[in-house]
Amino acid sequence: MKKNIITILFLSIVGAQGINSNINSFNTNVVLRPTENNIEVITFVEIFNRNLQFLKKDINFESSFELNISLISKDGDRIDEKSFSETIKVDTFTQTVSRANPKLIITSFDIPLQEFNVVFSLKDMDTKLTGKKEKEFFKKNLPTGQYSKIFEPIFVKNMKGSWKFGIDKYPINIKKVEAKDNKIEFYQYYTVEKGDYSLDVSLISDKKTVWSKFYENETNENFDYKLLQIPIEGVDTSDLRVKIQVSQNGNVSSKSFPFEIKNDYLMLSSIKKCFFSIGSNELHT
Repeated sequence: MKKNIITILFLSIVGAQGINSNINSFNTNVVLRPTENNIEVITFVEIFNRNLQFLKKDINFESSFELNISLISKDGDRIDEKSFSETIKVDTFTQTVSRANPKLIITSFDIPLQEFNVVFSLKDMDTKLTGKKEKEFFKKNLPTGQYSKIFEPIFVKNMKGSWKFGIDKYPINIKKVEAKDNKIEFYQYYTVEKGDYSLDVSLISDKKTVWSKFYENETNENFDYKLLQIPIEGVDTSDLRVKIQVSQNGNVSSKSFPFEIKNDYLMLSSIKKCFFSIGSNELHT
């Protein structure tokens, strides 16, 4: 009996620690793209069951949350704000601590181009605990260019559904880019004048250009975009960058963006070869 009480107390402490830490581990991503006169700020929030506290209700488990997304100007003024609330119901305790099938909340804001912060606040309505995350868009990571404003690439992965881009194209963090079939895929947006223009895209690895492609395009709007696929088979994935250059009417704007590949399979492959090489040497000695 005493042992059972100690076990229950231990699990309660661990559970309480989990509640405190897990509320902050929801995922967020923010991407920008041009509109006719402004920019569209699109936010993605992934809330996992394990981020919340579930309570037993009849034969089910339930949890309620509130999510607040605020856009704050450089001066601290609120530009815009949206709130969401929902109750999640699951059948088993195992589902309450799951990291599979997160609740996805996607929303967008149309604002003038300016410096701003995106503040995410997730509140568990049962524990009253709140997790917060923030993404800054200051001058250094806003779209820039002397003639054409070049936006940060919006890398995507294949995921069933419609996510404000092409069918099954789900935006992912630029620091967690996923490769498929030895290719990376992204949307590239930029502002231009109506008419003809050219686009030059390069992949840079360790300060060397390892791939490039030139495109000639025409647009009837003051911005345009292209869905790009870049092969990375055999590419050294250290210090990866994609360089975008837009040329129109003799004017040239360019910008490069560093990115990281998630689960660097190319590096893992090299380590694996090294491991088996060492193992083979040891077997022959």
